[in-house]
Amino acid sequence: MLYAPSGMKVTTGSPLSSAMCLKNAEIWLICYDIENTRKGDEQPMMISPEGYYECDFKGKSAAEIKKEIESLKQEIAQLKYEAEKPGFHDDRRPDHGTIIDMSREYLKMAVKALKDTGEEYIPDESEKRSAAFDKNIPYIRTIHIQIGSFPTPCEYSFYLEENPAYCVSTFPFDKEGSSKQPFDREEFLNTVQEMHMGEWRETYDPGRYGIIILDGESWEIEIEYSNGARAERFEGYAAYPYNFELVQSLIELVEEEE
Repeated sequence: MLYAPSGMKVTTGSPLSSAMCLKNAEIWLICYDIENTRKGDEQPMMISPEGYYECDFKGKSAAEIKKEIESLKQEIAQLKYEAEKPGFHDDRRPDHGTIIDMSREYLKMAVKALKDTGEEYIPDESEKRSAAFDKNIPYIRTIHIQIGSFPTPCEYSFYLEENPAYCVSTFPFDKEGSSKQPFDREEFLNTVQEMHMGEWRETYDPGRYGIIILDGESWEIEIEYSNGARAERFEGYAAYPYNFELVQSLIELVEEEE
């Protein structure tokens, strides 16, 4: 049994499959049907970050909050490890991506709770890198994306300092060569923000899981800035960040402008 802060009771055995909103309490729960999950799986119930703060941290000591912070970090890392394994099929509801996104918000609330106790929070190196990436997003000058194995990859070059911003796309065997399309710079950068690329590994490879793939797809992303920040490069072969589908969202933003 899970108790929402409003006092509403939700049993994990109830066949709920949609999000429930409690507007007055500003609490929502994601519940899903046990019949649609593998037998023996836990049935995660997720509350809003604000509700999580109220339920989990009221009256807790700094030591207890620090323990919860480490637990959240470990959970996020484990979910990413699972979701980034080649061949992974996500049949959880909520899926790994949703749980990672919500756990990230929970982590922010846990840090806030720690600071509320008067204790200083010291971010680790990965958190510093992520924060630095987010800070530099408004200064992105170009993003170059290449997807597909040599010698015939698809290439997309996004130029954000121009007005309007535009993308040059190059496709293999395309008789017209490259094409140039404008796109909405603000919407594009909002999507980049949602990708949390500052959390990405620099290289993705199935060898991390002891897997050998001989006919996989290669990809790479290069980001350059106008404020003097060091350029970023991410690449992979037959392995991807857990939310790599958002790269396609960037491309679709350009295609919608055509």
